[in-house]
Amino acid sequence: MDRFVEGNWHHYVVVSKSDYEMFAPFKGSRRTIIENTKILPPWLRYVGKLGRVRSGSFYFSWRTGPIFGWHVQQIIKVSMASFVKEDLMMIVDSDLFFIKSFKLDSMIRNGRLPFIKSPTSYSDRKKQAPTFLKRAKKTLGLPDSTPSHDYANNIVFWRRQTAIELCDFIAKKHRKHWIAALSGFNAISEGSLYGLFVDYIKKDDQTYVTDNFNLAKTVHGDYAIYDDELEAFVKDLQPHHVALGFQSSARFDNKVLRKQYEKFVH
Repeated sequence: MDRFVEGNWHHYVVVSKSDYEMFAPFKGSRRTIIENTKILPPWLRYVGKLGRVRSGSFYFSWRTGPIFGWHVQQIIKVSMASFVKEDLMMIVDSDLFFIKSFKLDSMIRNGRLPFIKSPTSYSDRKKQAPTFLKRAKKTLGLPDSTPSHDYANNIVFWRRQTAIELCDFIAKKHRKHWIAALSGFNAISEGSLYGLFVDYIKKDDQTYVTDNFNLAKTVHGDYAIYDDELEAFVKDLQPHHVALGFQSSARFDNKVLRKQYEKFVH
């Protein structure tokens, strides 16, 4: 980000307590490193790791029951709206890295923030997606027949106030803390919740402009990527791509990726 992202921004990096010391040297005037326990409510306690069970990290509260690491990641993204001071948020997946100049101001058009969604069925790309959408609709009180879009993206733009309103809406509807309301679902998507909220609850909001672009070219899935495939992947970058992303479960040679990266940026 320091090299390629231009504009008035502040970078918040949320890490586990065990990883804090490793990331601490990167903090500075434009970057804050935060332990995830500082973002979560005090009544949601980190218990430990459970080996290969889901994502390993395990949290518990009598209000929620057990919550696992991937679920907590989604909760933290939404919770950041109550932590940061900035009005606009750009949420960037941790498995991304920027590869060329990216001007944040170019994303704002006449004061309107990009609302990224695809008309393509969410289920076309991810097997879990129909479950994410179904649970998000239930959480928001929307009919299961509500038209669905693909709100998932590795780089998305949120309004801080909208995310806060989403939390308040869920809490009021379920008469409990919004995190407790989500705890009954082990598969949730913060993108689906925010997207459906903007589309169908705040449907008259004129502060967004709908787009379907993807700023990052990414690899999803648990499979090996061979050197020639990796090279072809990088060569296939489009002009609108400003970042590359590789899901943590993808397997490839980091040295080959670094070589391709250096070749591209130079």
